[in-house]
Amino acid sequence: MVEIQARISMNKTLKGQRVRKYNVQCLEKEEVQQAFRSKFMELKEGTSANEESQKGIEKQWSICEKIMKEAAESVIEMQGPAQRNDWFDDECAAATSLKNKAYKNTLDKKNTRGAREEYQRRRYEEKKIHRRKRKEAWKGLMEEMEEAGRQKGTRKFYRKVNIIRKDYKPRIGMCKDKKRNLVTEKRRYYRDG
Repeated sequence: MVEIQARISMNKTLKGQRVRKYNVQCLEKEEVQQAFRSKFMELKEGTSANEESQKGIEKQWSICEKIMKEAAESVIEMQGPAQRNDWFDDECAAATSLKNKAYKNTLDKKNTRGAREEYQRRRYEEKKIHRRKRKEAWKGLMEEMEEAGRQKGTRKFYRKVNIIRKDYKPRIGMCKDKKRNLVTEKRRYYRDG
């Protein structure tokens, strides 16, 4: 029996470079769809008949891919980094910055009672706002799930279910020693150098 291993090519992505994705959700809007169609047709008509008539599926596919990418880059914007907490808004950011200023003030004033009480009050307010926003976001998510379930939007429904079911995954703290073996103990990180 022969064992064959497939190797995935990583030539397109450089080390440390993030993969950029198109924001395809914006294609749900009618005006974006129309703009994309018109740009695609414009680019397709701009290619010469000589290029299209060339034999070979690979050549034709590369021309089509080039046209699609150019149209997508000009019409559809790229996805930004995913926001970790969609409930965290300007109000939460303002409360957090006030709490941080109170904390710095506590450190600067050598931990006086007034400064400490101010920090504790700001921290309480911040946590209260965060709890309220988190609860509102959770209610909104549940309502969206129920609505998707009622309208038979199976894909949307299970996408929301998977968001809820997704567990917390802690980061793994490991590094390699001189012999390229994985070291997981904190004490050995510095000892082996």
